[in-house]
Amino acid sequence: MVPEVPRSRISPTDMHEKDFYSWMNDVYLLEETQADIKQMFGEESEIQLTDFLSVSLNRAYYLSLECLHKDSDDGRTDWADRLSPT
Repeated sequence: MVPEVPRSRISPTDMHEKDFYSWMNDVYLLEETQADIKQMFGEESEIQLTDFLSVSLNRAYYLSLECLHKDSDDGRTDWADRLSPT
């Protein structure tokens, strides 16, 4: 089951760290991965975090965006062609 995307805004100080980390792909929580990201940013001044959101959260956001584009005039948007559910 895909979790529902929260509709209310949460203050960063009100969010538990455990909940915040649950949104991330576990690979980005590994110290080795974090060290690699820091090194790459230091060398390249940019990073690309592929699959940064957890699979369930990524799917929930995709479905929410899909509902939005169904309400558009042409039924399709540029971003919809580039996104894919995980």
